[in-house]
Amino acid sequence: MSQAIAAIDRAGFEAAAGQLLAPVVVDLTAYSEVAKFDSDSGASKALDDLHAQDLLRPCSSCGVIARPLVVSGIPNAKGAHQAPRTGKASLSGAGQPFERYVVEFTIGPYLFLGKVTGQPGLVPAGLFTGGMKSFYEYARKHSQQVSRAPTLGSRRPSVVTGVACKVPPTLLTTATMRVRA
Repeated sequence: MSQAIAAIDRAGFEAAAGQLLAPVVVDLTAYSEVAKFDSDSGASKALDDLHAQDLLRPCSSCGVIARPLVVSGIPNAKGAHQAPRTGKASLSGAGQPFERYVVEFTIGPYLFLGKVTGQPGLVPAGLFTGGMKSFYEYARKHSQQVSRAPTLGSRRPSVVTGVACKVPPTLLTTATMRVRA
């Protein structure tokens, strides 16, 4: 079991759902995820643990480094920006360079995550954080409906884009972040 899954389980993980958002541009992926915990403090603990992992070097052999990403307009949000050390420069023998933005935030016992990964320079930071603000507003408006929805049971955790996943108590339809070419 990975450290991420163990940390999420210790935080009181109950269920999760994720969605791959259809890319508008080639070589770009965007994800939205939501996980339910047994308490507000459990969701906050999971956010701290995941954010700490976001700030680690994403791979041992690549030239990508991680830095905090400032996100305004989303209470208690934490973000990270992973990018090549030298911008768009090629990485000798380490595969294709990439750039990733990730933001996590909580609303009650729910942890929300948005992530976009693509070629360096493809997604401006402002476009991503603007999309995350829309995601937050949507989640804030609909989180009460989600908490009253019936559950579907549970299964043994597996990994879905970095988050432990059981059958979700409900599927949260998210605001789609669009990237303009």
